[in-house]
Amino acid sequence: MEIVEPRGNVQGANAEHCLLLARDAFGVTDDLRPALTALVERQLVVAASNDHAMVVVPFWGGVESALVLAGRAAAELGRAPIPSAATRLFESALRPWLGEFRHAGYGIGTPTIAELSAMAERLQQRQLDGSFLIGPRGPNLLVRARHGRLPFYASFAFDEAATRDEALRQLSGYSEPIFGLPLRCTTVLQHPLAVIPSRRFVLAVGRVLGRDLMPFSVATGRDALLTPIGFEEEAIWRVDFVAAVRALCSDEECLAYGLEESLGLLFHEDGDSTVLVEVSGGEGARRMGSRPELASPFARFQVGVDAGLVGSERVGKITWRGGLRSTQGPVIEELATLVQRARAFNQSQERLRLALTEASLGPTLTAAAEGQLADAQALRGVVSHGGEVPALSGVSTCVLLKLDEPQPHLLAGAEAATMTASAPNDLGRDEVLVRTVEVFPTWGDRDERIAYFEPLFGVGVDVSQSTGWRHSTARSELARLLGHESSEVVFSSGDDDPVG
Repeated sequence: MEIVEPRGNVQGANAEHCLLLARDAFGVTDDLRPALTALVERQLVVAASNDHAMVVVPFWGGVESALVLAGRAAAELGRAPIPSAATRLFESALRPWLGEFRHAGYGIGTPTIAELSAMAERLQQRQLDGSFLIGPRGPNLLVRARHGRLPFYASFAFDEAATRDEALRQLSGYSEPIFGLPLRCTTVLQHPLAVIPSRRFVLAVGRVLGRDLMPFSVATGRDALLTPIGFEEEAIWRVDFVAAVRALCSDEECLAYGLEESLGLLFHEDGDSTVLVEVSGGEGARRMGSRPELASPFARFQVGVDAGLVGSERVGKITWRGGLRSTQGPVIEELATLVQRARAFNQSQERLRLALTEASLGPTLTAAAEGQLADAQALRGVVSHGGEVPALSGVSTCVLLKLDEPQPHLLAGAEAATMTASAPNDLGRDEVLVRTVEVFPTWGDRDERIAYFEPLFGVGVDVSQSTGWRHSTARSELARLLGHESSEVVFSSGDDDPVG
């Protein structure tokens, strides 16, 4: 009744989604599947399903039946359901504070900020005449709220940033009673946001392990263990690593990584197979009493009931693994999840602008390097998991930047290139030094490279001790040093105009 939106052509709903929302909105902890079956048998809803999903459509006919159902819900659950809740909350509570906007998208549920951002970008591209304008990402507004316990979300596309900013001011901290319950805006963000460094923790973990994990993938980054570990130990290791990462993130980064709440894990071992369940809002790792039925339209709901999840605890990703115990460190697999989430978030955000000048790049790259060293020091214990890891010392990175000649058919900076050498230092910290040159030394001749670098970077850096030489495009290398992917960076000329 609350999810269906006849005016928005939402006639049905995922059955498991309904049960999970009933748990969130009404605090019901019982197994609701028999109640759903009873509704189908009494022909009050129509259901269609396979082994993995079920869709239900209300079929109670007239207004009288709907009123009877609403009354019974109010008597047994403490409040009456709100028909088409998303539309009613939007029209009654939010619309008066928004001013003039072009398009809106809203619903009941808890999408990620990446999903809300993608929705806002699509809304922004759609014009009033129905055509699409590819390019502009904003100005938009992202909202997540709670009506009592019922989760609500919305994205709004504006034509004027000033109007959006006023709506942001009005809705930030908003909490007002509506339909007998408080509606509280929990997250209100302007959009687009700035990209986050998607490879930040890849660099930090690679620094701890003493090896380059870039370009990163689970296959190339696996950290082999000398002996297999038990699944309980693996689960605890995962929880500890995610908690350590979460402690290092800003509020915005937590939103981007989906780490607004703590992570707990449920696990079950059965012969040669194991099941791992993420619990958002949970704590620690604990064993499940029985193996969950994964080939079911209600797998996540069943896990929540069997595990006795309460309050804000919600079942997330469920992973099944067959075969022998793992000989791979779980940190790499958690890194893969973080990178995937960061990429999804960054796709709908503003790219980082870099000015291709020594004065700008040096301090920017050095600040990023110092942050990466601090991350590595903070994560050293949880990544090593009691094992031996190399000591962390300062590193000097020397970057030669060769700017390209302006070409009428290319954006400036498109063919700019770098040559980089990294060597340990005695400073106890990291530094990045940038020098602009017109020509590069011969790449294949190490002695020529060293002779070329030394007078440019001075006696404070022993380039002959470099263990990491790189020759790359400027976009790829500068993005790597900042913890970004190249698609997350755009060059600028030092003013507000992007040039690459």
